[in-house]
Amino acid sequence: MEAAVGAIIHLHVALFGELQEGTETKMIPFNDCQDLPFKIDIPHGNFEETDIENVEPVSIACATLAKCTGTREREARVSDSNIIEVEEQGSTFNEEISVFKVLCRALGESYVTFSVYNIPVLPSCKGGEAVARVKVTCGKPRYIYLQPEFRDGKNCPVSHDTDRVVAHSEETLKLLVIVKDENGRRFDNITSLSIEWNLKPSSAAALEVQLGSLEDTASEYQVILPKNHYQQMLPKKLIDSLNLKAKVAGYQKNVLQKLRITPGYLPFPIENEKGATATPTIEASINILLVNDTIIYPSRVDYCIVD
Repeated sequence: MEAAVGAIIHLHVALFGELQEGTETKMIPFNDCQDLPFKIDIPHGNFEETDIENVEPVSIACATLAKCTGTREREARVSDSNIIEVEEQGSTFNEEISVFKVLCRALGESYVTFSVYNIPVLPSCKGGEAVARVKVTCGKPRYIYLQPEFRDGKNCPVSHDTDRVVAHSEETLKLLVIVKDENGRRFDNITSLSIEWNLKPSSAAALEVQLGSLEDTASEYQVILPKNHYQQMLPKKLIDSLNLKAKVAGYQKNVLQKLRITPGYLPFPIENEKGATATPTIEASINILLVNDTIIYPSRVDYCIVD
């Protein structure tokens, strides 16, 4: 069926009831069902239901419903454009999927409201609107954690406050980098932070990055999203242990310059005990004990069960 944009489509509904006469079942049409609460579901959402008057059902129909076609519009609004900047990205997955890039330009909170609505052409048609709203928090980092990532993470749970781990002396160790604000909320993206690394002894291992962190990504609707941030370390020689410290020193100036963002004079300022503004110490360290392969001796164990 085809219809012009803005035109009203009348749907004539026939409703039947079963009447049993002996072994025979007859379908009897209702003569009036206009007051029943019918619900029409159209997946693509290009139509809106409207009220109708003086349209009589045809043939054996007992009710008439009306749907209006109309142009569909999308709009994204922010409650405070000084805090965040929103840019719509094209989606190659599905034209029904809307993708937005949100950039924090200042500290604070702002809401992103996304609306999808119809603009009916005829005045007798009603428009409809669907709204989604999300709060974006642009905060200051306050805590950093280093957490080893194991191959079998489900069977080897590790808490965020781990300060000592055992690792293989000849394999790369992956350490997750987790940054939270003063309220314990984890940051989704920390690529703009300047994270300094200090290894003791300095010659005991090679770090993949000396400043900042590496990033794992995930794909959703063919959109690349940040997943985890990490540091990777490869021991050079066997020693008893080594210590790795991470410190959030500020922002990476080259990253902010590309985004045309000017940071404050003090990074992540807080009020100290004397009432003065100061930069807090945001650091974490982890002690890593390097070991060889584990050998179980004896290699075979005999046992018996006694009733």
